[in-house]
Amino acid sequence: MVSATSARFLLGSAALGALLAGGWALGCATDGQGTPPAPTDAHFPRGTLTIASSTEAKDLLSPLMRSSFDINLLDLIGSKLLDVEFDCGLKFKPSYAKSWSWSADGKTLDIELRDDLKWSDGTPVSAADLVRLFDLVSDPKVGSPHASEIALLAPTARPRVVDPTHVQFEFTDKNDPTAMVASVTSFQLVPSHLLGPEVDRASLASNPLNSTAPVSSGPWTVSAWDKGQSLTLVPNPYWVGSAPKIAKVVFKAIPEYDTRLIELQNGSVDMMEGVQVADADRLVKEHPEIKLYRRGWRNQDYIGWNNVDPKAYTAAAAANEGTGKRVDVSKLPPHPLFGDPAVRRALSMAIDVDRIIGDVLTSKATGTAYARRSFGTITPELCEAGNPEIPPVPHDVEGAKKALAAVGWTDTNGDGVIDKDGVPFRFTMIAPSGNPRRTAVAALVKASFQEIGVDMQMEWLANAAVGDRLRHRDFDAAFSGWSAMLWVDPSSAWGKDSEMNFISYYDPKASALLDEGLRTSDPGRTRSVWSDFQATVYADQPYTFLYWMDEIDAVNARVSDVQVDVVTPYRHLEAWSVPEDAPAR
Repeated sequence: MVSATSARFLLGSAALGALLAGGWALGCATDGQGTPPAPTDAHFPRGTLTIASSTEAKDLLSPLMRSSFDINLLDLIGSKLLDVEFDCGLKFKPSYAKSWSWSADGKTLDIELRDDLKWSDGTPVSAADLVRLFDLVSDPKVGSPHASEIALLAPTARPRVVDPTHVQFEFTDKNDPTAMVASVTSFQLVPSHLLGPEVDRASLASNPLNSTAPVSSGPWTVSAWDKGQSLTLVPNPYWVGSAPKIAKVVFKAIPEYDTRLIELQNGSVDMMEGVQVADADRLVKEHPEIKLYRRGWRNQDYIGWNNVDPKAYTAAAAANEGTGKRVDVSKLPPHPLFGDPAVRRALSMAIDVDRIIGDVLTSKATGTAYARRSFGTITPELCEAGNPEIPPVPHDVEGAKKALAAVGWTDTNGDGVIDKDGVPFRFTMIAPSGNPRRTAVAALVKASFQEIGVDMQMEWLANAAVGDRLRHRDFDAAFSGWSAMLWVDPSSAWGKDSEMNFISYYDPKASALLDEGLRTSDPGRTRSVWSDFQATVYADQPYTFLYWMDEIDAVNARVSDVQVDVVTPYRHLEAWSVPEDAPAR
């Protein structure tokens, strides 16, 4: 372990070149003839694993990662400071970091680094890669959606390099140690030797290292990326850990759920995530060669109400363009329909969430419910972090009508749609297409809103298009979902200037609780603060929180040693096996 009183060498982004020039990152290492070393185990790798994905990869530099699919891919091709297991909370394991320890005041995290990792081009991984990573995450020009996660780090320690194998992260406040460690170890390294000191940070998203030709520091590397079609991984020959047992992993981008299911059943793909409950019942009966795995309560569906005027947000964003500043939503005018918490709560009252769970997310064969009501963005997998005392918004159609009438929404012209000041309560809700669950739920929601005189139309879009609309606040309402963080730090979803605060929510009390929670170290007080925070947000209903799902993944039985868990559907993929030359059934 490294002592917190070790000699400190301050290193910021300006000194990155000096770090490289000082010999801390060596040149490309090969077998002497410019070729990577041969695999050490001759009988591996063996076969090809084909996985159907509902979306395609987009951002494979970790400062830019947004989708859960990109994050899962980065876990396969990248190295992080620490690996994790999960049991009611994160359990950290060595990865690039060999060991770690805290200073006496609990504010400085000392980390000892390995010196034997290499990038897939043969260049050694170095502390320079770690420095560049946090340099990019914190740079407003990059626009990383994860900037808020490192906001409590001292600017001179992101990280502070002590020597080539020792770094320190210094926090301005002591918080929950798990959240503090997670905030600096959840990113995959970036290749500083390829990015170079003059990389255009404002256009990092279009850099080939992010969008077409990423390099790897993990067990897998990208061998082919056919945009819109597939992404192929092969073992990284420079990986020093357990060698993958599979020769090739192909992720086929298949947006249509029914097509993914057909290809799973006919053996064209080996794995499919997010199997619908009714289809899972049928697969058990008709396809014994397909095994089902439950992931746990990490993903949820929600209806997001844009809390601010979209036009005002667009104007504020345009004014900030080129400055690196984010829009402060606390200063924007409310949305004309959804800016009032009373309206949002009334809309939530109209929706029968228990019926949705019973009709759409409960097995007809066994009666098993694969969903439970949601009360916020903190997953119930975090056993001690939730607030079980929050009363759910009741399903009450008449109560919803009265609540809307109390704030001026009534049907003044008898056309069946309530109105206010001559404006009918009519809006369009965007949602990702190709998901039968959301199609069924949207139909139930639309019927519920008709009962209270609200006219909702659906606009079904590709996943990427929905993501873009959310980030730019170019919507009135959105039916989408969260993949929850596995530690408690709500700042990315709820910070008033966070990119991922898609619905532009701001409440002074919630903001104060968020700030206190991030700076409180006493476990009892922390639990109390987060409990109050969840209750405060839920009372405002900036989202209609619908349900958490225990999602079902399906894998052909020809694949062995499969591990699927709440952290990733591809847990220890390097240990999975596929028979050599065995055709998919």
